Amino acid sequence: MAKIQIKTKKTAKDVLVEYQVRYQFSDADLMELFGVSRQMVWNYLTGRMAPSITRLLWLASSKAGEWEGEMCREMLLARGYEFKAVAA
Repeated sequence: MAKIQIKTKKTAKDVLVEYQVRYQFSDADLMELFGVSRQMVWNYLTGRMAPSITRLLWLASSKAGEWEGEMCREMLLARGYEFKAVAA
């Protein structure tokens, strides 16, 4: 009997963990980026909570050309929000 592949949607936690593996940033880096405590970072990494939409939008636009902005845009997409940069 063949196994059926179930396609699941990527979550904000999945995006965060994927970027942590790729860019090797520390929990302290995330604490500074999101302006939260170490406990809140742990909640983000375990999927219990996610950064606020407002904070993600701000970081997605203020860190536009950097990995942090890219990560925040992907986290927004995972949560069902589409981010489009506004031309200056």
